[in-house]
This record gives sequence, C-alpha cells and structure tokens, in this order.
Amino acid sequence: MIVEFKIERHPVGRVLEQHWSFNVQTGEWRFLSESIVDTEYECDDNGNFLCPACGATLELSPGRARCTDCDFEHLHEHSW
Repeated sequence: MIVEFKIERHPVGRVLEQHWSFNVQTGEWRFLSESIVDTEYECDDNGNFLCPACGATLELSPGRARCTDCDFEHLHEHSW
C-alpha cells in the first residue's frame, strides 16, 4: 500500500508545498514534487528569487534570505 501526502513548509519569505509518497510495505519514502504556494519575493524567468532592495538573485536557506550585492538580509522568526 502506498500513501501519498503533502506537507506545507514555511522557510523564510516563502511557503512551499511538498508532495511525498510512503510505501507502507517497504518503508520507502519518495519525494514527488515541490511547488511555491506563496512568496514575499519576485522571481526571474529561471525561478530565482530576487532581492527586493536591488533586484539581484538571493541566496536562500530555510532560515535566511541574503543578498550578496547589497546589505539585504531576512531572517526567519525562529532563527534569531
């Protein structure tokens, strides 16, 4: 039996929905897809998130969005 489910993740400045499956018989997890539900940042044509201050591509981690071209930095509320 395979169970499919979706999880909503909340990294800094974004809401992502991940779709997973779990095979109950084998214990195998499978990542199926990820989509952007909501974002505070604009995106370019390649899907890169852009700095709201200068328009450069942001460096993203789950707890931080940082621009290397200016001093913009957005920390997740749980990262302080």
